[in-house]
Amino acid sequence: MPYMERCDICGNEFQFSDHQYDGRKCQGYNMMACRSCYDGNHDGWAPHYEDRILKHLEDHGIEEPERLDNGLLPREF
Repeated sequence: MPYMERCDICGNEFQFSDHQYDGRKCQGYNMMACRSCYDGNHDGWAPHYEDRILKHLEDHGIEEPERLDNGLLPREF
C-alpha cells in the first residue's frame, strides 16, 4: 500500500512513495504541497491560502518570508 501525505495547502491526500511522488515538501515552510497546489501557484501562494499558510508558520515558529513583488507569499524560500 502506498504512503499517502496530506497537502498542507488544500487538505487533500496524495501519494508520496513507491516511485510516485504527487507532491513536494516546501522546505522553508516545512509543509507538504500536492502537485496541483504547487504547480498552480507558481507566481506565489494565492491569497485564499494565506490564512492557512500563516497559521502553519506561526504554529511551527517559522518567520514569515519576504513577499514577492506581486504581494504574494513565495512558493519556496
